[in-house]
Amino acid sequence: MSQDSGVNDDWMRYIKIANIYVTAGLLVNAESSTVAVVEAEKKITQREWITYDFLVILYAGLGKKDELDQIWKSLRMTNQKMTCRNYVCILSSYLILGHLKEVGEIVDQWKQSTTTDFDISACNRLFGRYLLFRIN
Repeated sequence: MSQDSGVNDDWMRYIKIANIYVTAGLLVNAESSTVAVVEAEKKITQREWITYDFLVILYAGLGKKDELDQIWKSLRMTNQKMTCRNYVCILSSYLILGHLKEVGEIVDQWKQSTTTDFDISACNRLFGRYLLFRIN
C-alpha cells in the first residue's frame, strides 16, 4: 500500500487495520454486538464517526450484507449528522456486494436528507467504477 502525500497518517492506520481485520476474519464473531455499539455511542464526534465507516467497509469485504443493513439502520437512527463520506461509504459497500436495490434506496435517502447536500458527482464516480469493474 503506497502512501499518498494527501492522505494523513490517521487514514493510513485505519486502512491498514481494516485490511488486517478482513484478512484475519476477526469480525466473524462480532456481528451480535454491532447494533448495540452504534446505538450506545450516539454522541460521538465526527472524528470518531469515521470508525463506523470502516466497520461498514470491513463487513462489505467479508460479504456480510445483513450486518451492513443493521449498521446502516442504526446509524440513521442516531442524532449524528450524516456526511457525504458516510453515504459514499455505504453506497460503495453495497456496490461491492452487488446489491443495487439498496444502492437506489440509499441514494433516495441521501437526496431527501436535510443534513447534507446530495453529491451527484460522487454517485457518478461510484457507479462508473462499478460498471468498469463489472465489465472487466
